[in-house]
Amino acid sequence: MQNTIIPILMLLILGACSNPQVSPSPRLEAEASPSTAISLPPTPSPSITKGQTPSEVTKILPTSTPTLYTVKLNDTLTGIARKFNITLEEIITANPSVDSQALIVGQILVIPLQQIVGFEPSATPWPVSIHQTHCYPNQDGSLWCLVLLKNVNTDSLQNLAVQINLLDSTGKVVNEKTTFPPLDLLPSGKVTVLGALFSGPIPVGYKIQTQIQSASILPSADGLYLPVHLQNYLAQVDWAGISAVVSGQVFLDEKSDPAEQIRILAVAYDRSGKVIGFRLWESNDHLSHGDVLSFEFGVTSLGPEIDHIDLLVEATRQHQ
Repeated sequence: MQNTIIPILMLLILGACSNPQVSPSPRLEAEASPSTAISLPPTPSPSITKGQTPSEVTKILPTSTPTLYTVKLNDTLTGIARKFNITLEEIITANPSVDSQALIVGQILVIPLQQIVGFEPSATPWPVSIHQTHCYPNQDGSLWCLVLLKNVNTDSLQNLAVQINLLDSTGKVVNEKTTFPPLDLLPSGKVTVLGALFSGPIPVGYKIQTQIQSASILPSADGLYLPVHLQNYLAQVDWAGISAVVSGQVFLDEKSDPAEQIRILAVAYDRSGKVIGFRLWESNDHLSHGDVLSFEFGVTSLGPEIDHIDLLVEATRQHQ
């Protein structure tokens, strides 16, 4: 892999589909293919370089499909239940010790995801499309499947969820996962990644079927998310091309309110544009206008060599 300098725009996830067509349908069936993606936030004049001597490669894997939810500013149990297409009673039953009238930012809730299995897609076109689906086998017999979603709406989206079904060679569903993107917000025209880990054994000749379960437009009056930018971004890929370290700085718009949390999604792609891995970085250090927050973290490919990394960044308003 040669040293490459890659321009990255703010909140841009680059990466071409393995299938040259972007599916406008909420349902997509795809043959599993060995590739994994990692995307990174945009920055002026970013560069990517290849390291020369690491003696050992340590894989930093994405986390499995979430079944837990961290309470955020302005969350309510009713809103969280709606986000996951479950009833208020179901979420209360799954969290008997939680005071529904006094949710705490940072509190962990159990989400009974099995309640939404069998969800039927709406006849109304979704404002988001399935952009890519790729799966990668692990040495322990398990299987990582990654899905790229693209926001084809003119507004930002939230409450995204996708069901990923594992089918055997006859087309029978043998396992299913409901998965969510690492970031809550997906701006117009941008792409995000979702991942699901299926335990082995994986059937021979398996296929993957994906179905959008939820996506909603962010209300224009929503003041939770703040304009945030990246600068001095660098991605350094190791000698084998499988792992990379990304670093840079984050800052807010002029006159912006303080941010309580900064989250950066790094998505990795191979030379053909297939997503091959991702990693989420979070900071709960308050960030004010005029300050700069530095970051550095690693991402790993699930298969092919890393060609480029895109970043997507999200900042949430400080709790008053």
